[in-house]
Amino acid sequence: MTAMNTATAIERQYSLRVPLVWRELDGDWVVMADDSGSLHHLDALSAALLGLLEAGPADLAQLLAALSEAREEPAQHAWSALLTQALQRLIAQDLVQAAKGAAA
Repeated sequence: MTAMNTATAIERQYSLRVPLVWRELDGDWVVMADDSGSLHHLDALSAALLGLLEAGPADLAQLLAALSEAREEPAQHAWSALLTQALQRLIAQDLVQAAKGAAA
């Protein structure tokens, strides 16, 4: 990821695109988009991100801080790239949207 892509990702506010119904079943996460009924299998990081975004929009720094607090350990440099990749997958799945600028 280039410095430009990282800067763009940090400036964005991420939020759920539609209401979701999701469950953990024996360690696996499954989510259904309320508007389309499409089902998606999620990894633990993607599920954690959706859980955080259910509380409201957040930028990358806020998501990093929340995950760091939940794990009770300092955020690592590599986490930013991992979170950005997970957010990009969730956007591609049409579960999350990104908007440039501050949250409403």
